Amino acid sequence: NILNWDARNEAGVEPLQDYLDAIDAAATLDELMEVHNRIMEETSVGLLLGFGITQDLADTSKKVLSFGTTGASLPQEYYANDAVVALFTQYIATLLTLGGEDEESALAGAEALLEMEKALSAVSLTSEQKADLANTYNIYDMDDLRALFPTVDLDAVREGFGLPERDTCVVTDPGLVKAVGELLTEENVDQLKAVMKAALLSS
Repeated sequence: NILNWDARNEAGVEPLQDYLDAIDAAATLDELMEVHNRIMEETSVGLLLGFGITQDLADTSKKVLSFGTTGASLPQEYYANDAVVALFTQYIATLLTLGGEDEESALAGAEALLEMEKALSAVSLTSEQKADLANTYNIYDMDDLRALFPTVDLDAVREGFGLPERDTCVVTDPGLVKAVGELLTEENVDQLKAVMKAALLSS
């Protein structure tokens, strides 16, 4: 029972250890995405990418496929606040330490995650922009969405959520989605591992 906090605290990280080990063991982006999709299939948690079914805001009698990605954890202005950044980095490092990282590796992972979030925050919609439906209701042809993620099999991600194929989907934040697609490279595998671990440990 996920609401039984006493049992969860007693179990600690052990129920997640297999997933954390698998993330560590991934040597390539393909291997990391295989782990990502396995975690998604078994826990319904999308750590980097995710699909869902939501109400069509243009026609509330219909349901539509939606797509989202990892993004900034904090409001944009907080990334310019040194005190907040220091606390956030400490929080992520603590999470990674609880997940089995040594202090040096946990701090390095937290700093890598912070740099990625800063970059994503800079291209994401602001809170004010998100309040305007015209900014967040973006219909994408699936082929166009796949083109933004040339290194990833988006159909495998969708299938991991058990969702049927659709010709289109709704994207809330196009700038963020495009930026995440560009970050999914072999060069960023270690950074992506830190993002996945932190998301898993905080889920």
